[in-house]
Amino acid sequence: ISWWDDDLFGYMRAPSKKEKKQEDNTAAEATPIEGTLTRISPFRVGTFVSIAPVNIVEDFGVMSRHEGDPVPFGHQFYRTTLKGLFSLNLQTSGTFWYRNKTGFRNLDEHRQKEAVEKGLEHLEKEKAYRLTETARLERISTLFEGMARLEGGAKQALHYTDVSPAVVVLAVTKGGNHIFNHMIAADAKGLPMVNQRSLEQSITVFKDDLLSDIFVGWVRGYREEELKKLEQFAAETSQVRITITHPREAFLSLVAAFKKSENKSWLK
Repeated sequence: ISWWDDDLFGYMRAPSKKEKKQEDNTAAEATPIEGTLTRISPFRVGTFVSIAPVNIVEDFGVMSRHEGDPVPFGHQFYRTTLKGLFSLNLQTSGTFWYRNKTGFRNLDEHRQKEAVEKGLEHLEKEKAYRLTETARLERISTLFEGMARLEGGAKQALHYTDVSPAVVVLAVTKGGNHIFNHMIAADAKGLPMVNQRSLEQSITVFKDDLLSDIFVGWVRGYREEELKKLEQFAAETSQVRITITHPREAFLSLVAAFKKSENKSWLK
């Protein structure tokens, strides 16, 4: 209810049978715990895997900025395109259950009282409490705005590189299965290519499940010939609107779509 990361990324609280509570900085008093609390993460991220086999190169370095003998070490380099999936369950974001079921016992009695005190909507039939639409949209929008600004990575002092996505494909759908899984494939040289037949099939099969436009973010200079193919397909298809911009702009376009009054049903 209070912490956005626990809401969007899930949690598990599995205490021992008793916990110690300090009162007035005196002797500890044993207090019963109401049991394990677990929450299935609304935000899910798959493993990012190379789209094709890679050649790994061994390289050696030396740590010498210390007293004593230099320390040699080895590390491995490779160059590839990584592909992975992510999704956010809009319905469960900002919605907290108190059902006696693993992953859906988000609230114990104490936290149910907190939900009542803070004025959350009570979904009695579903045994859940829900934040206001404004609060839920704020959390969802902030998550995607953050993804639009990804940076960082390990060992940047030695191997500075860009870790932000070169390509993103975003849409709001009725189901949880990712319909764009096979859209990006590898050609005979192991380079990324747009699988147009897969994209066309996904749009045709899941047309009734698509609730939004398809927002594609593609960095200019990255596989330009494939981008041109996608732009041509987007211009010719009449089944759905495909908007192609920079990845950051694609995330922000999705955020803007969330906030439109006609799209309030997406959170139901």
